[in-house]
Amino acid sequence: MPALLIACTSGTGDDSDGSDSTGTSSGGGGQGSTSSAPTTSNGGNDTGGGDGGAEEGGGATGGAPGCNEPDSTDGEYGVPTSTFDLPPSSGGDLYYPDIQASFPAVDWGTLDRLYIPAGNYRLMKLGNLPVRSKDKPLVITNKGGQVKFDTDYVYTVSLNGGANWVFTGKYDPISMTGDAAFPGHKGNAYDTSEGRYGFELDGGFFQGSGPLLGVSDRATDFELSYIEILRSQFSGITAKTHDDPTATMKNVKMHDLYIHDTESEGFYIGDTGTAEQQHLIVNLELYNNRVVRTGTEAFQLGHIGPGCNIHHNVFYVGAMDWLHPFQPNYQNNNTQLTVRYGNSAVHHNLFIGGASTVMIMMGMNVAADQDNPDYHPGDVVDVHDNLFSSTKNMGAYIDPRNNVGTDYHLRNNLFGNAVFTYDYGYPAETEPSFLVVHANAPSNAVHIVDNVYGSTQPFIDPVGALNGNEGAVTASGNTNGTVTLPTFMDLGALEGIDPSRISRWFATFGPGPREGEPLVYYPGDVVRTDDLELYLCLEENDGEEPSAHPESWMSLGRAKDDFRQACDAPTAAMGLIQHAP
Repeated sequence: MPALLIACTSGTGDDSDGSDSTGTSSGGGGQGSTSSAPTTSNGGNDTGGGDGGAEEGGGATGGAPGCNEPDSTDGEYGVPTSTFDLPPSSGGDLYYPDIQASFPAVDWGTLDRLYIPAGNYRLMKLGNLPVRSKDKPLVITNKGGQVKFDTDYVYTVSLNGGANWVFTGKYDPISMTGDAAFPGHKGNAYDTSEGRYGFELDGGFFQGSGPLLGVSDRATDFELSYIEILRSQFSGITAKTHDDPTATMKNVKMHDLYIHDTESEGFYIGDTGTAEQQHLIVNLELYNNRVVRTGTEAFQLGHIGPGCNIHHNVFYVGAMDWLHPFQPNYQNNNTQLTVRYGNSAVHHNLFIGGASTVMIMMGMNVAADQDNPDYHPGDVVDVHDNLFSSTKNMGAYIDPRNNVGTDYHLRNNLFGNAVFTYDYGYPAETEPSFLVVHANAPSNAVHIVDNVYGSTQPFIDPVGALNGNEGAVTASGNTNGTVTLPTFMDLGALEGIDPSRISRWFATFGPGPREGEPLVYYPGDVVRTDDLELYLCLEENDGEEPSAHPESWMSLGRAKDDFRQACDAPTAAMGLIQHAP
């Protein structure tokens, strides 16, 4: 089983729609970096909040019941007794902005399966989905083969309204969902999963399009699974009802998704604006997803309320477009989480590769929240048993802003492989500490406990050391150690490549301080072109399109995103629930 990255050694530190997607800048890493990383075994498959009592949302899966036990969830939706095959609308699309009005003879209160016939489509819009009960959801699935969407339109798949519905490409012969020839990774088949999901949404980087999969119009209590999403010009998935504070998107599960090679976010859930006209996201659960090579963040979550539970995911190489972003010095991170109030947990994930940071955590204060009965000052964002690696600048940035109700706990995590190169794209930047707590947030308790750190930058700003106290920041039990990247089953063309050196190919710098200048690549850099081919830089060059210049670029082929680890790997408890055979 080949290794992802050859030997990284540590140093020692000191003791819907495309609207209003904006991030937060905090500094960053750059072109031509060298590899220096950190791993240690640490943390099991628990999903408890532990040191802060962070509640878990949505019926979390804490880990595999045993290493490589077969999937035992067949039949989870029951055997259908009433079904309906959705016919194409005029023009061959699946355009039904009010599906209940379009098919009044269907009993939308009892229908078990809404089948989407196999085929290639441009778009699908299903509006006014029914409000169902938790024990009898409407399951929307493919039938007779794969359903593939190739778009040249502003959206691809839009699912609007309703409650207690499921959109899945999972093959389940008992529940009669999906198709046996398109099981995705079911049965631990990650090595052959690409192109074999029941639903495939390929945006082709079509300019002017929005998210490939959008959920809006007050939809709530829904589930998405077994879908492949790639080459979106904007986000892979957007879920929110914009500018409607009376909406609540709650009890949402997104799992077993394969989102890769997007131009913007993988997940864009909730609004990123700070205005009070946006709604809460409550009991959101993301698990067992692969979110890979995203142009901006792997996930950007905003207006998060109680019960957010993000666990057992692989977020690999965010901010691929950091040298040519759609806005300068923003969204150059692997992930971004903005919390209004309530307990949340982020655990047993692999966060690998980012430019400005690997993870930003921010607070948001909405005055009306304090009137909610589940608002409790001292609730915790509990970040534990994760790997944060391969940043060009800093590892994590915490900015509670004016939210005085939420504390932050970072415990039992692995931090490492930071090599400061962010000044290549942003020359005014200087090397920061690895973990930065914003100085304007002294009233929020920030506990940084029992982490392993393996890079050379000072660990914590403002503490200035591995352990100590400064204001509301308490650090204890943190140690220096060697943190190596996991060994994965098969990454194809990216085998042995330092994740911090992977980016999307552009000829020139985009918006920012170096806009319009030639973008220089150095030996060891790896770029992905829009046909998803990967190339290794052999000699310094600028503006040389990889496929046309074999003297400067070596073709590597395509990635193979099999992120399974061996059952006995040091970080086996993190990342995908399934393991290598």
